[in-house]
Amino acid sequence: MRNQRASVVWIGLIVGIALCALLAAEGLWWAPLLLGFGWAFVATGRGAQFGGSLLIGLLGYGLALAWLDHGAPLAKDAVVTAEIMGFGHAGFLVFLATALLAALLATAGTWLGRAVRLMVRPPKPRYRFRPGDWESR
Repeated sequence: MRNQRASVVWIGLIVGIALCALLAAEGLWWAPLLLGFGWAFVATGRGAQFGGSLLIGLLGYGLALAWLDHGAPLAKDAVVTAEIMGFGHAGFLVFLATALLAALLATAGTWLGRAVRLMVRPPKPRYRFRPGDWESR
Protein backbone atom coordinates (compact mmCIF):
# COMPACT_ATOMS: atom_id res chain seq x y z
CA MET A 1 0.00 0.00 0.00
CA ARG A 2 2.85 2.37 0.82
CA ASN A 3 4.53 1.79 -2.57
CA GLN A 4 1.24 2.38 -4.33
CA ARG A 5 0.83 5.70 -2.50
CA ALA A 6 4.40 6.71 -3.37
CA SER A 7 3.82 5.96 -7.05
CA VAL A 8 0.67 8.09 -7.00
CA VAL A 9 2.67 10.96 -5.51
CA TRP A 10 5.44 10.63 -8.13
CA ILE A 11 2.93 10.48 -10.97
CA GLY A 12 1.13 13.50 -9.50
CA LEU A 13 4.42 15.38 -9.30
CA ILE A 14 5.28 14.65 -12.94
CA VAL A 15 1.78 15.59 -14.08
CA GLY A 16 1.93 18.79 -12.01
CA ILE A 17 5.27 19.80 -13.54
CA ALA A 18 3.98 19.09 -17.05
CA LEU A 19 0.73 20.99 -16.42
CA CYS A 20 2.61 23.93 -14.99
CA ALA A 21 4.89 24.02 -18.03
CA LEU A 22 1.99 23.82 -20.47
CA LEU A 23 -0.17 26.39 -18.72
CA ALA A 24 2.71 28.80 -18.18
CA ALA A 25 3.68 28.53 -21.86
CA GLU A 26 0.10 29.51 -22.71
CA GLY A 27 0.39 32.64 -20.58
CA LEU A 28 -1.42 31.51 -17.44
CA TRP A 29 1.13 32.86 -14.96
CA TRP A 30 -1.08 32.02 -11.97
CA ALA A 31 -1.14 28.27 -12.78
CA PRO A 32 1.46 27.36 -10.08
CA LEU A 33 -0.90 28.75 -7.43
CA LEU A 34 -3.71 26.41 -8.49
CA LEU A 35 -1.37 23.46 -8.96
CA GLY A 36 0.13 24.02 -5.52
CA PHE A 37 -3.38 24.10 -4.08
CA GLY A 38 -4.20 20.78 -5.73
CA TRP A 39 -0.85 19.29 -4.72
CA ALA A 40 -1.75 19.81 -1.05
CA PHE A 41 -4.52 17.25 -1.51
CA VAL A 42 -2.36 14.71 -3.38
CA ALA A 43 0.74 14.56 -1.19
CA THR A 44 0.74 13.74 2.50
CA GLY A 45 3.16 15.23 4.98
CA ARG A 46 4.41 18.76 5.19
CA GLY A 47 7.79 18.04 3.59
CA ALA A 48 6.34 16.23 0.59
CA GLN A 49 3.73 18.92 0.07
CA PHE A 50 6.02 21.93 0.20
CA GLY A 51 8.97 20.21 -1.47
CA GLY A 52 6.75 19.00 -4.29
CA SER A 53 5.21 22.41 -4.78
CA LEU A 54 8.67 23.97 -5.01
CA LEU A 55 9.59 21.43 -7.68
CA ILE A 56 6.34 22.03 -9.56
CA GLY A 57 6.95 25.78 -9.62
CA LEU A 58 10.67 25.70 -10.40
CA LEU A 59 10.73 22.90 -12.95
CA GLY A 60 7.36 23.71 -14.51
CA TYR A 61 8.14 27.36 -15.10
CA GLY A 62 11.73 26.52 -16.02
CA LEU A 63 10.51 24.15 -18.73
CA ALA A 64 8.01 26.74 -19.97
CA LEU A 65 10.71 29.40 -20.18
CA ALA A 66 13.05 27.00 -21.97
CA TRP A 67 10.31 26.12 -24.43
CA LEU A 68 9.44 29.77 -25.06
CA ASP A 69 13.12 30.64 -25.46
CA HIS A 70 13.45 27.85 -28.02
CA GLY A 71 10.55 29.17 -30.12
CA ALA A 72 11.22 32.90 -29.84
CA PRO A 73 14.53 33.88 -28.26
CA LEU A 74 13.82 35.44 -24.90
CA ALA A 75 17.47 35.68 -23.93
CA LYS A 76 17.85 39.12 -25.54
CA ASP A 77 14.82 40.40 -23.63
CA ALA A 78 16.15 38.86 -20.43
CA VAL A 79 19.51 40.59 -20.90
CA VAL A 80 17.79 43.96 -21.48
CA THR A 81 15.65 43.43 -18.38
CA ALA A 82 18.73 42.47 -16.36
CA GLU A 83 20.53 45.61 -17.54
CA ILE A 84 17.56 47.76 -16.53
CA MET A 85 17.58 46.09 -13.12
CA GLY A 86 21.30 46.78 -12.76
CA PHE A 87 22.60 43.21 -13.12
CA GLY A 88 24.64 43.81 -16.27
CA HIS A 89 24.44 41.12 -18.94
CA ALA A 90 23.24 38.40 -16.53
CA GLY A 91 20.01 37.48 -18.30
CA PHE A 92 19.88 34.13 -16.52
CA LEU A 93 19.05 36.00 -13.30
CA VAL A 94 15.77 37.13 -14.87
CA PHE A 95 14.91 33.52 -15.74
CA LEU A 96 15.91 32.41 -12.24
CA ALA A 97 13.84 35.16 -10.59
CA THR A 98 10.83 34.17 -12.70
CA ALA A 99 11.18 30.49 -11.75
CA LEU A 100 11.59 31.42 -8.07
CA LEU A 101 8.45 33.54 -8.24
CA ALA A 102 6.59 30.54 -9.66
CA ALA A 103 7.94 28.40 -6.81
CA LEU A 104 6.66 30.97 -4.31
CA LEU A 105 3.26 30.97 -6.01
CA ALA A 106 3.10 27.16 -5.83
CA THR A 107 4.15 27.23 -2.18
CA ALA A 108 1.44 29.80 -1.38
CA GLY A 109 -1.09 27.55 -3.10
CA THR A 110 0.10 24.58 -1.06
CA TRP A 111 -0.18 26.58 2.15
CA LEU A 112 -3.76 27.51 1.26
CA GLY A 113 -4.52 23.92 0.26
CA ARG A 114 -3.15 22.60 3.57
CA ALA A 115 -5.36 25.04 5.46
CA VAL A 116 -8.46 24.00 3.51
CA ARG A 117 -7.55 20.32 3.86
CA LEU A 118 -7.22 20.66 7.63
CA MET A 119 -10.58 22.47 7.80
CA VAL A 120 -12.33 19.78 5.77
CA ARG A 121 -10.62 16.81 7.40
CA PRO A 122 -9.02 17.72 10.75
CA PRO A 123 -6.24 15.48 12.05
CA LYS A 124 -6.92 12.89 14.70
CA PRO A 125 -6.16 14.11 18.22
CA ARG A 126 -2.92 12.80 19.69
CA TYR A 127 -4.21 12.61 23.24
CA ARG A 128 -7.45 11.34 24.59
CA PHE A 129 -9.00 13.51 27.27
CA ARG A 130 -11.33 12.25 29.91
CA PRO A 131 -14.11 14.46 31.26
CA GLY A 132 -12.29 15.26 34.52
CA ASP A 133 -8.95 16.22 32.99
CA TRP A 134 -9.72 19.90 32.56
CA GLU A 135 -10.83 20.47 36.17
CA SER A 136 -7.64 19.04 37.64
CA ARG A 137 -5.36 21.59 35.92
